[in-house]
Amino acid sequence: YQMFVVIIFTIREKGEVDQIRIVANSGADPLDRSAAAAIQASNPFPPLPSDFDSDNIVLQFTFMYNIR
Repeated sequence: YQMFVVIIFTIREKGEVDQIRIVANSGADPLDRSAAAAIQASNPFPPLPSDFDSDNIVLQFTFMYNIR
């Protein structure tokens, strides 16, 4: 079966990750923590493009785990 974790987070102008929030958890803490850790391990992301209209972008990622 499949389990999902949905995370919303912000990337600031220079690529820093901010405000990581789990908005739908899988029901298994280790999977939720792993998804959040994957975002944090990617910190920093590349800077936002200079012609980007804002100083941040809010993203939603869905992590899908196939449990067999």
